[in-house]
Amino acid sequence: MKTRPLRHALITGFDYHAQFLAKLVNAHSQNWHIHVLPTGYRHLPLAIPRVARTDALISFGGPGPNAFLRALCRAYKIPVAVIWAGTDVLEALDRPHAMSMLRQNRMTHFAVAPWLRDELRTIGIEAPFLPVAGMEPCTSAPPFPTRFSVLTYLPDRRRDFYGRKAVYALAQELRDLRFVVIGSGERDPDAPPNVEFLGQLSNANTAIDDAVVLLRLPDHDGMSMMVLEAMARGRHVIWIHDVPGAFVAHSPAAAGAMLRALADEHHAETLEPNVAGMNWVSAHFSKTVVAEGVERTLDALAPGVEEPRGARTVAISGLDFFVAELFGGQQAATGWTHRLLQFSSRFERLSSLVSLVRSDVWYTVGTARNGRACEAVARFLRKPRVMHWVGSDIEVLRSDPALVSHLSKPHVVHLAEADWTARELAHIGLRARIAPLPPRLIVRGALPPLPERFTVLLYVPLVRKNFYGARDYERLIAALADAPIRFLIVGGGKLDVAPHADVENLGWRSSLDEVYPRCTVLLRNTVRDGLSLMVLEALSFGRYVLWPHRFPYVDTVFGYNQIEARVRALLELHARGRLQPQRDASSFVNERYERSACIRRIATVWDELLPLDESMANAHA
Repeated sequence: MKTRPLRHALITGFDYHAQFLAKLVNAHSQNWHIHVLPTGYRHLPLAIPRVARTDALISFGGPGPNAFLRALCRAYKIPVAVIWAGTDVLEALDRPHAMSMLRQNRMTHFAVAPWLRDELRTIGIEAPFLPVAGMEPCTSAPPFPTRFSVLTYLPDRRRDFYGRKAVYALAQELRDLRFVVIGSGERDPDAPPNVEFLGQLSNANTAIDDAVVLLRLPDHDGMSMMVLEAMARGRHVIWIHDVPGAFVAHSPAAAGAMLRALADEHHAETLEPNVAGMNWVSAHFSKTVVAEGVERTLDALAPGVEEPRGARTVAISGLDFFVAELFGGQQAATGWTHRLLQFSSRFERLSSLVSLVRSDVWYTVGTARNGRACEAVARFLRKPRVMHWVGSDIEVLRSDPALVSHLSKPHVVHLAEADWTARELAHIGLRARIAPLPPRLIVRGALPPLPERFTVLLYVPLVRKNFYGARDYERLIAALADAPIRFLIVGGGKLDVAPHADVENLGWRSSLDEVYPRCTVLLRNTVRDGLSLMVLEALSFGRYVLWPHRFPYVDTVFGYNQIEARVRALLELHARGRLQPQRDASSFVNERYERSACIRRIATVWDELLPLDESMANAHA
């Protein structure tokens, strides 16, 4: 049989997990060999020749490799896989806006547990479940110890995160049981006397065999290797996640009841090993099964995206939401390929500087300032530039005449979403063309019906919520608390409302495709606003819109009194059965703001900034 040539992958990220996965795959795969690339700045020079000779890069831990490694992989067209492990997902959930840029970095994402996959999906990251923790299940479970013992993991620096309060409360309640803690650190003086501390162990199997139950109650968890190890050895598990072979505990009280029941069975000598857990681990997490799954994943990784021959390059920066959501993957429709500029770390700034120099045009959206070094280089090179203004970003110009003077140069072109933002720029001295940014969501075909209960959708972000009308929203909800009306909140922020008010906070959503059908009205009380994408999307869904700007099919409202009066009027029409989806509004948005047409209109401005001979050559290509 002809064997395949051995392929090579680099893995970086969480050191322990990276080394574990590399060792596992290398021992069980004949097609792939994984080399560990240590983290840290001093190791980066080693990455250049190693990336050039590799077939794939794996980052164990999100949001992925640093900008230097990403740039190397892009240069050599090396596919990148990101494996999300647990706490990295928590950090991503706390920064959903920043994650929108991540989706455009041409990386393939995976999650070590199904629930992590679901959490990442809420911020728009698709990460299929990929088992990576390979175990060797026992053919027969080691016998239980004579004394009923409960094992748990509480490392000294994160004991609270891993459930110290709940564990100590259970130990205090179940004083006849032995609790054993492993993990770095000395004994905690606050622990009850029946809690023992073994410290950090190089191999936990002995501690697992000396226990009957593994108790794991952290605030958040991935696919815990300790849980899999315990079940592989026939031990019972009480965990925060519901998997075959484990008892799921949604509260310390539930965990206590499970511990007492297991202890009673153990005392009666009727407790059997956790065969269900052993079978589940054997079927899904044995070393060979995991290695084969990783091997198939590496085989299937898409090659790096080829830039079309003759395409011009545009460097794109600005507000993460607009940059990532509106321009990702548009080069095929425009004849341009894009390079995203990011500035949150030293590597990103350096990589962005190189990308800017190599690009033909610099396009910024939603912000006036984009990295000092890039601004300086762009001025020196007189880099053709397109500034796309969205509303609140114009405020920066009023207090910075030097910036206005620089942006008035002939090589800088200005775009505005709507006529009112163009007029505002004109008062400052900048002439802007109208070029709307496209909505992400456009309804094709039949419109979803309005909900049976009159529902108002509100946008309340984490920061500057009063700028977006939070005080008036709270006043409105209080005034209508006894009316048959529901309020939905998106954006990640919160309102101070009475407990009996019908308010549902949906948090941050990467897409509102499932939210618009649930609402009757979008209320957006933002006086300083560009052409809101939420307004366009709500109209496309045929919803009613209240907004302090004059726009087709929008109810223009100024101030709280007009807002409350109009909401009450629409509520009355709803109660009389006279509200239907706005079909004409949907048709208007679909025709006027079709996504690809809006993108092409912006790309036409990029074309105009090229020298005439290059533009003509590009058009004929």
